[in-house]
Amino acid sequence: MGESQIAYRQVAGNMNDWLEQPRDFLNQWDEIRQVRNQAAHTEFVGQNSVSQIQQALNQLADNNIFQILSNMKITAKRNGFQLNP
Repeated sequence: MGESQIAYRQVAGNMNDWLEQPRDFLNQWDEIRQVRNQAAHTEFVGQNSVSQIQQALNQLADNNIFQILSNMKITAKRNGFQLNP
């Protein structure tokens, strides 16, 4: 998910006003990333963590973020955007 954040920053930097409130998006993304990192390593992930992810995903869906990201990806590909790590 960290690499996705790098890609997002590079793509979004080349597109004007693709998202009305990018800070909300990044906050939800960060919450999901943190819980995912806990689960991927040695930490226990309980019901609280699952609820956090569910709430974050629901907020992103309610704000049409997944559709916006899909459109952003399509536009970037159409314009020949190359990711520079």
